[in-house]
Amino acid sequence: MSRLSRGNFRQVLLGLTLSVVWLLPSTLQAQFDFVTNNGAITITAYTGTGPLVTIPSVINGLPVTAIGFKAFYENTRPTSVIIPSSVTSIGNIAFAVCVNLTNVTIPNSVTNIGAEAFKACYNLTSLSLPANLNVIATDLFHSCSSLTNVSFPGSLTSIEDAAFYLCDKLTTANIPAGVTNIGNDVFTGCSSLTSIAIPDGITRIGDNLFHTCSSLTNVSLPTSITSIGQAGFFSCGKLAYLNIPLGVTNIGGSAFAACGSLTNLAIPDGVRSIGVGAFQGCTNLTSLALPDSILELQTAGLFESCFSLSYVRLPKGLSEIGSLAFGSCRNLTNLTIPKGVSRIHRWALISCPNLAGVFFEGNAPLLDFDFPFTVFDDSTNVTAYFLPGTTGWSTTFSDRPTALWNPLIKTADVSFGVHTNRFGFNITGTTNIPIVVEASTNLTGNSWTALQYSTLTNGSIYFSDAEWTNYSARVYRIRSP
Repeated sequence: MSRLSRGNFRQVLLGLTLSVVWLLPSTLQAQFDFVTNNGAITITAYTGTGPLVTIPSVINGLPVTAIGFKAFYENTRPTSVIIPSSVTSIGNIAFAVCVNLTNVTIPNSVTNIGAEAFKACYNLTSLSLPANLNVIATDLFHSCSSLTNVSFPGSLTSIEDAAFYLCDKLTTANIPAGVTNIGNDVFTGCSSLTSIAIPDGITRIGDNLFHTCSSLTNVSLPTSITSIGQAGFFSCGKLAYLNIPLGVTNIGGSAFAACGSLTNLAIPDGVRSIGVGAFQGCTNLTSLALPDSILELQTAGLFESCFSLSYVRLPKGLSEIGSLAFGSCRNLTNLTIPKGVSRIHRWALISCPNLAGVFFEGNAPLLDFDFPFTVFDDSTNVTAYFLPGTTGWSTTFSDRPTALWNPLIKTADVSFGVHTNRFGFNITGTTNIPIVVEASTNLTGNSWTALQYSTLTNGSIYFSDAEWTNYSARVYRIRSP
């Protein structure tokens, strides 16, 4: 056997090392299909068999700059993918339905990720988006049902439609301040999402944005919001409170439907339209005042199955009340119908067992249906009250008795004035009509305090106020319950 000199031995080692370096790219290259475009490589398919995938940065001496359309689509082999820093773009549906994929490393060089790129990656648990990404594309993480956390880059400006649709293990979403657009359906079905802050600059809560986010308890809306889309908070069953900004002008249909924990909601003055069934199924909502700024109120099913609702103020400009508007409002006892209401649809006040009085400020509305359908089906205790000077009334209204509501404070008889340190007066009117006596310190003010709830059982009642001396001025009025 011939001896190798130390120098020859070094040459042999160097040769072996060089052979490994030259073999590695060809081995990696064999795992991928690719195309060349303008001196750069786009990966079009993964043909390897291993679960751990490292995409090369160079193939045939050219940089790998893109993961192409459907490159890994429905490939069940990869569990982990490392993308090199040479890549700037990930195409549409690139990793969609990679059902065993649990981890993807995306470098900051990537500035574009296409629609549905990770759709239905059911086992993907977390992901850090690249620092220079501006847009989270449509359906990007649709049905990623194991995804618990996504790190959003500060560069982000837009989250497109259905980006996190049915990510039912996603618990938080820290949206950066620079985001100015959040599309429709973005968090639909994210049933583990508990809280979220919408950044200032967003003007619209998109349709179905938080649809069936059943664990959502806290939402912070910025003052820039002007619109809440259809079913925006539908079935957010744990949402007990929401501060609607003053600038909101539109609330879409079913916007808060099935929000079973919502107890109170302030609708700001300035809201002009509210859609069909906006509060349907809000079973714990107790009261709601709708401002007179509302020009369009689609009342069909508006408060249907609001079992705890005891008080509603309807806007003065309301023109009709739709079918099932107050259906199954079991706790509703009284309702005032504004003067402009000219039509009431079937079953508007069906199954309201505690409803005692409906007070009409205007003429008798039209009923656009025939027997056996009525406004008050299964609401058997109702009396319809109407004001003097209004027309179209008879002894019944939609099969319920009517009564003239005409209470009058008697200022000219001996009852009026101070009696045994009390200020009092007689009130007369139709027998058995209900009234509320209120007091204020300012005739033109908006602050009135209810002092007494009464019924003119025999057509009259004497009211007295022992506290009148505690005020420099005291003004009284009568209203319906």
